[in-house]
Amino acid sequence: MDQPQVATCDCLKFKLDAKEHRMGIQRLENNFKDFASAGKKLRQQRNKA
Repeated sequence: MDQPQVATCDCLKFKLDAKEHRMGIQRLENNFKDFASAGKKLRQQRNKA
């Protein structure tokens, strides 16, 4: 009897997690772009030095 209730809760939670996950991936991609551009700047500065 308890099993189906747990399953539906997990299902709703999973849908929310999936939405959060997509948002998290976008955030990570943006962070990675910033990180990559910062890395380029550092390399350019090192080349000049």
